[in-house]
Amino acid sequence: MIPVLTIPVPAGIIFCIDRRFHRTMQFIRRSRLIVLFVLLLLCTIHGASQSDPAVFEFDPEFDFNFDLNRNTRFLFYVGKEKTEQTGSYKTKIGGGASFRLRPVFSLIDDEPNSDKRHRLVIGSFYEFSRSSDSLGTTVEHRVVVEATPRLHFGYKFLLADRNRVEFRWVAGEFRFRYRNKLRLERRFRIGKLRISPYAHAEAYRDFHVDRWNITKFGGGAEIPMWRWSSIDVFFERQHCTTCSDTQTNIVGMTYSLFLFRRR
Repeated sequence: MIPVLTIPVPAGIIFCIDRRFHRTMQFIRRSRLIVLFVLLLLCTIHGASQSDPAVFEFDPEFDFNFDLNRNTRFLFYVGKEKTEQTGSYKTKIGGGASFRLRPVFSLIDDEPNSDKRHRLVIGSFYEFSRSSDSLGTTVEHRVVVEATPRLHFGYKFLLADRNRVEFRWVAGEFRFRYRNKLRLERRFRIGKLRISPYAHAEAYRDFHVDRWNITKFGGGAEIPMWRWSSIDVFFERQHCTTCSDTQTNIVGMTYSLFLFRRR
């Protein structure tokens, strides 16, 4: 008989391994859902683009959010998107702070983005961006002030109305712009997975040309990945009367990390 060596393993180690394995499988399942959603979105856009003169744009972004307390948040982000002047891609980086001024919604306490729990959020941030093309390099400095009231009503619907004022210096030229964005979302639960599909519409008024020159409409879904992070995948159609490209189909993906200070 061959002797068998048995090594006792503490129950705590087995619990930790099982817990990590469970979290890893959850991440894989959620990742597969996101990949499937993105592929379906891309196939839909590709099929529509066969007879559509609109150009395609992909906007990736990473957001880092840190809640200093219940009423104050700091935001830092980095991403890429196309410029309105030349249609070339620009790299952007920015940061700022937001303040919550109204009581919270108690029905969505498990939402990773704590801004959604408040009736009114006021914020301000600075953004720096740089783009390059055959004509040279363009630098933009942007100071933004915004206010977002939210309304929570029946069947877990959440309506947000973001009002944003932008002070822009594009290649040294000052420009002033107002943006209004409406967004309606509803939370669903599929097993243990929470998902928030939404639809949105946005209009821009550029006072440099003194008219409403950009409109956007589209939709997407936010999917929590871990307890304090989520991925937002969306599609939107842009119509612009003053841009280098009049019609643009935009696919975006934003990974957001939400952290908070221990109280």
